[in-house]
Amino acid sequence: MASSNCNTGTHKFKYLNLYRRGIICALLNKGKSIRYIARQLGRNPGTIEFHIYFDFTLRIFNRSI
Repeated sequence: MASSNCNTGTHKFKYLNLYRRGIICALLNKGKSIRYIARQLGRNPGTIEFHIYFDFTLRIFNRSI
């Protein structure tokens, strides 16, 4: 019998949708901190940092990064 190597049930979804990315940009433009933004979105600050520094979509919205 073949074993299943499917592990999608244990993976936590890290990426934010376009709406939440827009919120990040708006709050960054208001001078809010990463920790503040994370609290407002109910996310880990590391997730917010990931989207700020590595997400091309945020770079399009916010050219000051």
